Amino acid sequence: DWLINGEAWPNVTTETVSLDEITIIEVRNLSETHHPFHLHGHRFEVLSIDGVAPAIATFADTIDVAIRSTVRLRLLANNPGDWLVHCHLLGHEDNGMMGILRVN
Repeated sequence: DWLINGEAWPNVTTETVSLDEITIIEVRNLSETHHPFHLHGHRFEVLSIDGVAPAIATFADTIDVAIRSTVRLRLLANNPGDWLVHCHLLGHEDNGMMGILRVN
C-alpha cells in the first residue's frame, strides 16, 4: 500500500483549511521511488526542496518529490470545495496514495 499521512485511500482523514487561508504543506517522501505530488483545484508555490529555495518563483499543481526528499509548498486556499491530493503515478494512487483537502 502507498500512504499519505500514514493512511490509505479511502480510509483517510480529510485535511481542512479555511477559504483564503495561506498554509504551508510539507511533503516528505520516505520511500525508494519518486512520487509526483498533485493537488486538484489549486496551484502552490514551491518554497524549498530539501531546504533549498528555487532560484526563481515556481508555481505548479504537481511536483516530483524525489527519493528521501522533502518539499515545502505555500498554498493560498482560494477555491472552496473538496480537492484530491495524490501521487500522479496511477499504480500508487490506485493502491491508496490519495487524500482530500477541504477548503471552506
